[in-house]
Amino acid sequence: MPSGFIGVTPESCATRWVILDLYKVWADQNKIEDCFVPDPRLLQWDIWNEIPLEFRPFFEMDPLLDRPTVKMHGKNSYEAAMIHKAVMWWNEWMRPYILKAFEEHQNQGGNPPEAGATDQPSS
Repeated sequence: MPSGFIGVTPESCATRWVILDLYKVWADQNKIEDCFVPDPRLLQWDIWNEIPLEFRPFFEMDPLLDRPTVKMHGKNSYEAAMIHKAVMWWNEWMRPYILKAFEEHQNQGGNPPEAGATDQPSS
């Protein structure tokens, strides 16, 4: 849009106002970004500010490991799609750190075990 806004806005619906009204009803039923209140532990997470705003509502604290994670299940198809996008973003964000960990492991002489290998000495 010339104004710089993206998505369903009064400007983008200038010729068909009904679309904006339908979108507002849908958004009130499906989107939680505007009323999302994060767990205070997430706010203390060192990368919280790097997470795109639209993905933040889909992060939560893992109760088993007591660490941040992406939610597993959405309440509706919109949330399921956003969770999928948040997982894709997280995987992409984590890739350099994972590759660095693998590289450090390799540099320390740690090779992954071969298929079928066991810890038992061969006889």
